[in-house]
Amino acid sequence: LRAIRDGGDVRATGWIVLGLESSDERVRAEAVDAAAAVSTAFTAAWARPANDLDPAALRPFVAPWATRAAAARDAGHDAGAAGPFLQLVAALAVGDAQPLGRGDAKAAAGLRPGAQP
Repeated sequence: LRAIRDGGDVRATGWIVLGLESSDERVRAEAVDAAAAVSTAFTAAWARPANDLDPAALRPFVAPWATRAAAARDAGHDAGAAGPFLQLVAALAVGDAQPLGRGDAKAAAGLRPGAQP
């Protein structure tokens, strides 16, 4: 979980969700840290001027974990640092083109992943 936190890659969603489900408090704490780092890294990548992040490409890595992420949210794991990550998983799993609501300016400008400004 520390390596996932340091890498900040949303494709590791399964490991984070499993960590949030753990009965070991230390593992859950590491999962919360990883969740916060991954959602922060995703938000930074989404805001990059290069506009080269395609959320649809991440769906195969996130969608299989959406139900368990929702269960973690319902169990109260969304309080604090894990909340934005669980919101991100839900958005990516249903193919939301603007996860976390951060894409409104890009959509208004007509920018899509891979498009030139």
